[in-house]
Amino acid sequence: MFHAYLEAAGGIDWNDARCASVLVSMLGREGQRKYFASAELEEARTTPSNAASVPAFAPHSLAPAASKFDSLVKQLDRLFTASTNPLVERHKFTSRRQLPGESFLEYVTVLKEKAVRCKFGLMYAERVRDQIIHGTSNSRVREKLLAYGEELSLEKAE
Repeated sequence: MFHAYLEAAGGIDWNDARCASVLVSMLGREGQRKYFASAELEEARTTPSNAASVPAFAPHSLAPAASKFDSLVKQLDRLFTASTNPLVERHKFTSRRQLPGESFLEYVTVLKEKAVRCKFGLMYAERVRDQIIHGTSNSRVREKLLAYGEELSLEKAE
């Protein structure tokens, strides 16, 4: 998304440092707080305890150095991409009920999105189908779905 912003703002030709600065400035207050806190933590982790006796620069390696912007993007991805805990996601999935005013189609769509994070694998369709029955707010719909018995597929339940 940021690349689209750069293109719209005419920043395609900007140098690496400027792109990185613009990206950090667009994080907002909370995003910057998290970014700078993680940067300080990373620096503390990688700085030797005898930093005063270590030379200020290291010899250049033969591998091309990653650009400041690319390194920043990777760091932000690590920082802001939440790792999923399937157990937590499954709890959220099985706790989900159709909300008042939520259409049946909206409810099914939300369940399918939540199920993706649950890592159900081959059980995906069966688990979504069962949760539709369990969580629908309309008892007539539930009874109709249950009447299908083992013939009920996710496609029919939708």
